[in-house]
Amino acid sequence: MPELHAPVRLCARQRVLAALALVLAVQGPGIARASEVPDGSAPDLTELESAASSAETLLALIRRGIEYNSAGDLAAADTIWSRIHREYPDHPAAPVFEVKTLYLRKFADFQNDSFDAAIQERCERAIALSERRLTRTPNDARAHFYLGQALFQLTLLEGFRGHYFSAGVYGERAREHLERAIELEPDFVDAKLPLGMYYYYASLAPGFIKWLSWLWFIPTGERETGIALVEEVSNDGDWFRVEASISRQRIQHYLDQRPDLALPTVVELHGRYPQNSYVHFEVVEILMSLGDYPAVARTALELERADGHQFGDAQRRALARVWRARAELYQGHVGQAAEILETFDGDRERLTAWGQNWLLLTHGHILDLRGHREQAISYYEEVIDRTDRWNSSRAVKRASAALEEPFRLEEQPAVASE
Repeated sequence: MPELHAPVRLCARQRVLAALALVLAVQGPGIARASEVPDGSAPDLTELESAASSAETLLALIRRGIEYNSAGDLAAADTIWSRIHREYPDHPAAPVFEVKTLYLRKFADFQNDSFDAAIQERCERAIALSERRLTRTPNDARAHFYLGQALFQLTLLEGFRGHYFSAGVYGERAREHLERAIELEPDFVDAKLPLGMYYYYASLAPGFIKWLSWLWFIPTGERETGIALVEEVSNDGDWFRVEASISRQRIQHYLDQRPDLALPTVVELHGRYPQNSYVHFEVVEILMSLGDYPAVARTALELERADGHQFGDAQRRALARVWRARAELYQGHVGQAAEILETFDGDRERLTAWGQNWLLLTHGHILDLRGHREQAISYYEEVIDRTDRWNSSRAVKRASAALEEPFRLEEQPAVASE
């Protein structure tokens, strides 16, 4: 574990920048989380009844709920959180972990705000229950953890809403309680994941928010401390070990631009959790970034043919089809790419807004390669016209470039970051 010599104090301006960076960094093609997973069957809790104590039963229930989250079976996870609500109504565990499941739904399409009210309510409930426990026992490390986790979850929500200053305030409060939890219980490794993520993204704020960098003090952040904490949870965590592994590979892939380092993690996770469509799609994403287009086409087709009916599965199957078309396009198989896109029809509505941008962009690229410049331009213009703060900047940048010069395969980089 990296030694936390002195707590990192962020001023109000740094808190806002850190919150902005954190929210921008978690955007993506459905950010699910993973942990130890069962076989995907309906919850079988009979073994939990023999737990030696109420505390052990609660811990066993939490682990089972996390496992279902990891498998992508969010409905099964909800049954666990509901049971904890019934049997431990004064404990903050249920609302804290229920929010994790709600975020898995929200992250499948981060523009969807239909879960926000429930997230807010559960966070507030967890905060109230944690503060009540701390009033009775101020040195309860786990109560500090639950309070810090709930505040961290509110940091994300406020950031998604564009309330960056309040997000920064929540983030600093979260940091204080998470650091206190570790101080009181040094072996409590799981508390280090949200803390590490906060440190890491604070260091990246200027890179994400260039339009603010001229105005406010730019924090140096605690990048290495943050990475080390995430690594420690990935290696030694209990509840959050695989969640930390997912966070680490996202840093390697999307931020450090080292998909080669991220690939072994997601391949191993996909092998362990084949029904988790998020992990499956991450394999497709990384292979695309590595420029291994035949492997992209094969892996995307496997995802398209999957028969899962868990939350987000249909969206990711539709998106995999777009990525397969792009993989064929980059191999020069223009006709095959066009045939893949012709099969969309009503499935287009299953795509997120940013996924629809990639579909439109790919149509434009195919038309450019076939010499239909005016039609291609209309698709590029549609991508740009649809732009808002959440849409894929990568697709928009490529559409803008294709407006300037027609898309040509020979001009594309050997490694394509999709």
